[in-house]
Amino acid sequence: MAKLLLIETATNICSVGFAEDDKFHLELLAVKPMSHTEELTLLIQDGLSHLGWEMKELDGLILSKGPGSYTALRVGAATAKGICFSLNIPLIAVDTLHSLAWAMSQTGVIVEDENNLFFPMIDARRMEIYGAIYEAKQNIAVHPKAIILDQDYLEAKVPKNGKLHLGGSGAAKAKALSASENIILIPIECSAKHLLNIGFLAFQAGKFEDVAYFKPQYLKPPNITTPKPIWK
Repeated sequence: MAKLLLIETATNICSVGFAEDDKFHLELLAVKPMSHTEELTLLIQDGLSHLGWEMKELDGLILSKGPGSYTALRVGAATAKGICFSLNIPLIAVDTLHSLAWAMSQTGVIVEDENNLFFPMIDARRMEIYGAIYEAKQNIAVHPKAIILDQDYLEAKVPKNGKLHLGGSGAAKAKALSASENIILIPIECSAKHLLNIGFLAFQAGKFEDVAYFKPQYLKPPNITTPKPIWK
């Protein structure tokens, strides 16, 4: 069985997971928000030690590629690329929003209906989110993009004969825009374990990234401001 490391750093949650093929074993989370730089490698070491694995035994690495926080994604990508390069193992990148949509569909609280849509979203400050929309069978209906939320936009996405399910770190503020009974909030966040289903299928199919040239799916450039001069 292939031993797989999973890394999720798209949001303020730093999460690592460990699996053999499609069997998930363990997830570890950073306690302090936005502590990816200081915690990620420690979480990996702790997980390997807990399972009795050695780093050299890893057969592949599954990474959440974004969209999400620019800095957090860079930390995850740099760590993943370093591990893959040093061990000569494949890098599998999973769209963060797709992983959320799949996890939303597996919660067991949803009435199965082919007309339902899943709208995973990641908070991008104020009323902006990174979002995408997936059909019930996980086919993509709206590709990942930065969206300024308002009531009209949200309600326009509700399917005529189904429900719109919201999930992710931006879902609560989106749901607050509308009282529609056909817009359902699913309390779910990014997690390394959500990467496994999609990532393992890609691993089996040999859909690997070029480690040297891989870049996360940022969608937007970083929000960098010019510092004000101290002296005039």
